[in-house]
Amino acid sequence: MADALTPELIRRHQNGVWRYLRLLGCEPAAADDLTQEAFLALLRHPPSSTEPAVIARWLRTTALNLFRNTGRRARQDLPLDETAIELAWASHVRSTHGDEVFDDLEHCMAGLPERMRQALTVRYEANGNRRAVAAALDLNDEGAKSLLRRARERLARCLQHQREQR
Repeated sequence: MADALTPELIRRHQNGVWRYLRLLGCEPAAADDLTQEAFLALLRHPPSSTEPAVIARWLRTTALNLFRNTGRRARQDLPLDETAIELAWASHVRSTHGDEVFDDLEHCMAGLPERMRQALTVRYEANGNRRAVAAALDLNDEGAKSLLRRARERLARCLQHQREQR
C-alpha cells in the first residue's frame, strides 16, 4: 500500500475522513491531526483491498478508533456506537467524502436572511453559546433562542429539500 498512498488517494479521501471526525464531535484542529494519523495507519497496516469504498470505510473505522483512544470526544459520557454512526453517515452522505452535504449546507446558509446566518455563525462556527448570539446581535436571551430555533428549522427544511432534489 505504500506505493498506493498517492497524493490522489489522499486527495480523494482526506475531506471525507475529516468530515467524519467532525460528525463525531471532534474539534477542527484535532480532526486535522487524527486525519493525518489515519493515513499513517493506512500506510502501516493497509486493508487487503484497494477499492475506494473499502479504503474509505477502513479510514473511517481507523479514525473512529483513534478518536476514541485519544479521549478527544466532546462528551466523554456518551458512548460512540459505530453502527449508528455509519448509518447516520450513509443516510446523509451520498459519496464517501460528504461533499454533497457541505455543498447543500453552503447553499442553504447562503439563502438564509442575514441575521439568521449571523446567529448560526456565532453559535456553530465561533462555538458561541446563546448568550454570545444575543450579545452579537443585540438581542435578549429569549430573542436569541427564538432566532436560533427559526434559523435551524429553516436550514433543516432547505437541507431536506436539497436531499430530495438529488
